[in-house]
Amino acid sequence: MSPNTASPTRRPRIWVSIPAGFVLALAVWALGTGLDFDRNGPRVASASSSPQGEAKQDFTERSVKKQYALALADYYAGEYLRAKELFAGIASHVPGYLSDDIQFWRAECAFRLGDTKSAESGFKMFLKQGSHGSRIEIALNRLSALKSRSN
Repeated sequence: MSPNTASPTRRPRIWVSIPAGFVLALAVWALGTGLDFDRNGPRVASASSSPQGEAKQDFTERSVKKQYALALADYYAGEYLRAKELFAGIASHVPGYLSDDIQFWRAECAFRLGDTKSAESGFKMFLKQGSHGSRIEIALNRLSALKSRSN
């Protein structure tokens, strides 16, 4: 190579983006707790184990957190419909500190799927909950984008 020829700079390859890496780490942590859980949500107990003979779902805080982690993983994988369904499945069972997160992600999935009415009402509800953090700005931007689409 001659002294006047610049060598191209090589950038190191980053195998996983930061958000995807975070979601992957969260999912691995949640799945590593050993509960009986899969992408369809908490496993249903057998009818014989229920006192009334009815099947019940396991909505312990740990199983809900696992489903939350799976839903986030689906969202970041672009599986917005499946993520929205998983978030909806645990919405009434989440601990209080996760309720605004669930509301945000349900609205975000609806936005990504093009369901403008559901997204708009979801983001408005998220903001009414008195949510804090960086997602407020995202919700306001999404509402603005939805409003400009309807005009």
